[in-house]
Amino acid sequence: EPEFTDCSDKLVWLEGQENSFHCQAKGHPLPTVTCEKNNTIYKVEEKFTAMRNMSGEYICRATNFDTVTKPVTVSVEYEPKILSIVVQPSMPVLEGANITLTCDADAIPTPTYSWHPQTPHVTFLNNNRTIQIKEVTSAHEGFYICIAQNKHGIKTLQQKIVVDREVIETATNPALFVQDKNNRGDTTDAAFSKILALLLSSSLLYYFC
Repeated sequence: EPEFTDCSDKLVWLEGQENSFHCQAKGHPLPTVTCEKNNTIYKVEEKFTAMRNMSGEYICRATNFDTVTKPVTVSVEYEPKILSIVVQPSMPVLEGANITLTCDADAIPTPTYSWHPQTPHVTFLNNNRTIQIKEVTSAHEGFYICIAQNKHGIKTLQQKIVVDREVIETATNPALFVQDKNNRGDTTDAAFSKILALLLSSSLLYYFC
């Protein structure tokens, strides 16, 4: 019966690098050794390029007149790739509101997260994956950079924050007058349309008489 003499229980490969299985076995006659996962068979010492979908459990077999098996777990590691930065609520955000930015990166080992710049009133959540900015003002406008890093590399992605200044509304007689941040005025139907759009976007309720 064959016997494995050198076959690690766990293997760690780096994506993109050349790798192979190194399981050795003894027996008479000398057994052949293969490792298999999802009906894909690799011969021992066969060279191939590691890909992340090759992670998982393999069954290695040593065969002559008989067969013995051994499970081998493979982990393929790779540098971070930032998939997205999710912003809640969506841009532009009203001045004075709270806003969160969540960075989503794919990597093995799991990446660490950091942000630049670090501004006042910022709270870090979910192991720094998420930042929350409270009572956002125009001082918070600009680009925020998510930095994801593990031992194989570092990646960055930026997200722009745009702050919408609060609209000032006044009533005049007989027409309704709305003054925005640029001090331009509209009356009657145009003014009402602006107010309605503001209400729908900010989820505020007003009553008009």
